[in-house]
Amino acid sequence: EGDWSDGSSSWTPQLRQRLGCPEGGSPQVFFMAFKDFVQEFAHCTICRIRSDKWHEAREPVRLPAGGVPDMGMEVEVPEATECCISLVQPSTRLRLGSQQSGSLACFGWVLLPLEAAKRADASATSVAQLRHAATVSSDCSLQAGRYLLVPLSVREGPALEATWAVVSSRKVTLKERSLDSLTLKNAWAAYVKDRDPGGIPFHGATLRMGKSDAGAVVALVENPTERHLQVQLAFRSQCLRFSRGCGESCD
Repeated sequence: EGDWSDGSSSWTPQLRQRLGCPEGGSPQVFFMAFKDFVQEFAHCTICRIRSDKWHEAREPVRLPAGGVPDMGMEVEVPEATECCISLVQPSTRLRLGSQQSGSLACFGWVLLPLEAAKRADASATSVAQLRHAATVSSDCSLQAGRYLLVPLSVREGPALEATWAVVSSRKVTLKERSLDSLTLKNAWAAYVKDRDPGGIPFHGATLRMGKSDAGAVVALVENPTERHLQVQLAFRSQCLRFSRGCGESCD
């Protein structure tokens, strides 16, 4: 009943043809005006169902205690492919709770062209935002070539075993690869530039803030001048508690 129901006068033959909605409607499919959707719903999850012809590759990854991960994954793509890349924490951390398994790690990842990973101007092909979540993932379209998948995480707690999961329309190959300090620096910089492409001019330098929707912040200062530059990043809140367990954090 109501607007856009099967018998509603809102429908016209032309609109039915354009939307592929036959007379009598389609089972389990309904329509509503966008303004009504915004009024009635606060959250929408869009699911993507893939055919069984897609390929899946999985590899373990260790997130160390303290510091950043120094092992990445080389991704070899023989031909252009649609891809969903996920970094997954063990499900037991959710079932057993923080008392038994520790809190969920805050992690994300960045995908770089392999040949560009050593360059300071490397641009991310795809990123997954830093989150306290069981899974962080992103869909991307990859051209043939080799890529470097870099996990992003800074952990104060115990080391954590996680898993890479790559689902693709064409078969891809994963191979573990060690990450040197230059590659790690460029990967983190590429993540921040993806989140804050404009940046803020600051005495000849550029300040970028890589903010995620979940609240994680990574700061990057690019200083092409010969000036000595010191930057202090501080957060203060009356109601939030930062990673150090207090209402103020400074690095």
